[in-house]
Amino acid sequence: MPFEIIAPLDQCRPFSLSVEATATHLSLEDYLAQRLERTRAEIRHWIRQGYIRHEGQTLRFRNPPPYPATLTIQPPVLDPPTAMPEDLPLIRVYEDDYLVVVHKPSGMATHPSSGWWRGSCVSALLHHIRAWPGIKGVAGPGIVHRLDKNTSGLLLFAKTHLAQQRLLQALKGREIEREYVAVTARWSNTQAAEGTWSWPLGRDPQHSLKECVRPDGKWALTHYRHVAANEAFSLVALKLETGRTHQIRVHLQQAGYPVVNDGLYGNPSSHWPYPMALHAYHLKFQHPISRTPLSFFAQPPWLGAFCLNALPAYHALKTL
Repeated sequence: MPFEIIAPLDQCRPFSLSVEATATHLSLEDYLAQRLERTRAEIRHWIRQGYIRHEGQTLRFRNPPPYPATLTIQPPVLDPPTAMPEDLPLIRVYEDDYLVVVHKPSGMATHPSSGWWRGSCVSALLHHIRAWPGIKGVAGPGIVHRLDKNTSGLLLFAKTHLAQQRLLQALKGREIEREYVAVTARWSNTQAAEGTWSWPLGRDPQHSLKECVRPDGKWALTHYRHVAANEAFSLVALKLETGRTHQIRVHLQQAGYPVVNDGLYGNPSSHWPYPMALHAYHLKFQHPISRTPLSFFAQPPWLGAFCLNALPAYHALKTL
């Protein structure tokens, strides 16, 4: 019989926990990691610092939990995040106690960085979500993956340290599917309609902000498929197997079809009155705690203006 779980936000203030009889075959560390859905490292820190006590006495994390007993838990006060909350529009596609999926607009950075201290997705989240369970003692969202500032679409954040750890492991193990659509210059008849690019990527020695294809770079794999076209442009679907910096943008540039209005790797187009046309339209992964399969879609705002057959072609992508 599984143990009763204490919800993450209920752990932000002092609480009591009654030990079940079936817990005595576990160490205190393992038992509390299950009950509180926290990492063992977090539990160990709480026990060592005296945040978890029985009848006023500290405990040892390797010993079994006392039974019958009620543990008193005084969680540490969370530090404020370094980012400042900002009242910015942000669509939350999905949210629960452990994670949040947002639809990031083009022009919004994923998180604050040098030169971009304001206007980030993290700052918007801190405004829209005021109560955070905490990650490594900080009250705020945990980064799982990133989107370039001018790339729009689905972006995943963790709310707890355990959720972030498991999602990062899933990302490293290529268990999080990320699919994109991009508008490029119209593809020639000689370009294969679908296939895979595996060009290695590394820092461009001529430009500190750019990546480039280079033999000594890191292996990068992108699957592509031509979806639709109008008189000037092509709509392309892309799926990442690896997540190198600017991977899709560099691979499309290398193929000869850079993303339209990509100021770093392509040329601006007066015929495309929208920002850089790269959008993360599909995100699929397993919930880090419940293990439930999750799948989300977000249509790019410019898709309807592309051409008459773009919308049906886009919706057909969801059935693949």
